[in-house]
Amino acid sequence: VSVAIAITANGEVAGDPDVMFSGLPMKMRDGKAMDEIVDEAIFSTLDSLPRSRRKDADATAQSVERAIRNTLRQVWGKKPMVHVLVVEV
Repeated sequence: VSVAIAITANGEVAGDPDVMFSGLPMKMRDGKAMDEIVDEAIFSTLDSLPRSRRKDADATAQSVERAIRNTLRQVWGKKPMVHVLVVEV
């Protein structure tokens, strides 16, 4: 799973994160799309981070990476490789 997120100097998310993944099922057994699951993990993590922490690109990347990995482990039973790139704009 690869994610690119643009963050402004004020700690705001600029645009939508770009997500690409391979080797994961497109849908879970319950019919929920994997991209929806990953998107929910990303946005809930970004929303829960205080602005001061979002200003720190490394801390933001680490938080989003852990959230995605933990979410996928819970719903899929496996821990995929996750790479998050935070670009400061």
